[in-house]
Amino acid sequence: MRTLAVGLAATVALVGGVAMWTEPAAASERAPAATAAMKAAGEPRAAAPAAAEADLARALLWLLGDAADGHYAAMDHGQRAVLRRLVECCLQRLVPAQAAAELERLAAGGEPQLRFTWLGSRDRDQAHGFCIEGPHFVIEYAAQAGDGVGHTVFRGR
Repeated sequence: MRTLAVGLAATVALVGGVAMWTEPAAASERAPAATAAMKAAGEPRAAAPAAAEADLARALLWLLGDAADGHYAAMDHGQRAVLRRLVECCLQRLVPAQAAAELERLAAGGEPQLRFTWLGSRDRDQAHGFCIEGPHFVIEYAAQAGDGVGHTVFRGR
C-alpha cells in the first residue's frame, strides 16, 4: 500500500491497484493536519490561494501514475473521487449560485465527460498546471517556476 497525504488533510492510498480517497469529517481538522502531513512528507506547502487546487491535482496526477491525463470514464473510483473534489474546490471560487448550477449540471450526467490533463513539470519549483474539461466549462490552473503562486481560471462554454 502506498499513501500520499494531500493538502486538505485527505489521504490517498493505493491498495491493490485501486485508489482510496479519505477526508476528515470536520473542517477544523483540515489545516493543522494538512500542514503537518505536508511537512512530514518533506513537501513545501504554498501559501497561495490556489494551493488546495494544486494539492488535489498533484494527488490525482500521483494516482494516474505515468499518465499525465485521464478521462473520467477510464478512472477508478478513487481517481474519480479526487477529480470530483478538485472540480468542487475550483468551483467554490465562483459566485455561489453559479457554482451550484455547475455542480447540478455535472450531477445530471456531466461527470462522465470530465477530462483532466496535467501540463508542464511534475516538480513544484518548475512551471506546471492542469486543465479540466467538462461538458459546459474549462478550468485552467497555472503556476510559474519558482514563485509558488498559482492562478485558476474558469471558462464557461
